[in-house]
Amino acid sequence: MDLDGIVGAGLLDDVVVGVVMAKARATALGRVAVVEELYVEPGAREVGVGEALLRLVVDWAGAHRCTEIDIDVLPGDRRTKNLLERSGFRARSLTMHRPV
Repeated sequence: MDLDGIVGAGLLDDVVVGVVMAKARATALGRVAVVEELYVEPGAREVGVGEALLRLVVDWAGAHRCTEIDIDVLPGDRRTKNLLERSGFRARSLTMHRPV
């Protein structure tokens, strides 16, 4: 059975302190895992919870024939960008936005 998505919880001392949600999307070049949510409580950051949640997605994506993983990061969110870069992610696009 092929799953279309995954939800994972990050635990610290048996308490849920983080969450990750991702789904697989078909593209012309293959399946892409898209991380829709990655959150770790501020007091539980920088102890490995985020890295563990990302490893969960990477393992799931590989097992479900995804060839890439995409995750959006807001401008100025240096801590998340640093986490992703430590986990092997690299920026490949920039979306510009402006209110009307």
